Amino acid sequence: MPPALRWLRLHAATGLRSSPTPTALKLMSLPGEPPRKEPFMSPDRLIHMANQIGKFFQSQGHDKAVPGIAEHIRKFWDPRMRSRILGAS
Repeated sequence: MPPALRWLRLHAATGLRSSPTPTALKLMSLPGEPPRKEPFMSPDRLIHMANQIGKFFQSQGHDKAVPGIAEHIRKFWDPRMRSRILGAS
């Protein structure tokens, strides 16, 4: 399969034997890309991800965007991600 068609498969830490451990989350990049200079779960990366979520909800107005962003982060972010971004401020 050509490198461009391969998908990077990330698995959430679920306690299964096949799940990556925090030490397994190294500098990750797609094949053919230069290696990342920051860890995947770095505070800067998490802030960037949160800003992307905010851009998505921006068109819904402040009254719907704020709860939508909070709900998305609560539902889809790992607790370690939430605690790490809180420690970045």
